[in-house]
Amino acid sequence: MEGIYDQLVRSGVRAGSPVALMACAGSRRAEDVDAHESAARKLLQRLGIERVSELSRADLREEFGLEEFEAMRLLCAVELGRRA
Repeated sequence: MEGIYDQLVRSGVRAGSPVALMACAGSRRAEDVDAHESAARKLLQRLGIERVSELSRADLREEFGLEEFEAMRLLCAVELGRRA
């Protein structure tokens, strides 16, 4: 069975579901993406896609186990997307 990361590579990120995108964004390595699917789904159910830009570094660190810089890097990417 094809994993989330492989689906995103094959189909492109524009075809990815919000859960798939969040799972990938919250992962350190391609091998970690499928393991983060549940955390991504839970986070999106709690916030909704509309409020992803309101995530904090603490949220990302807690949900995905990211280090401080990784969480900040992800928030910067979300902010760039919000401004686009």
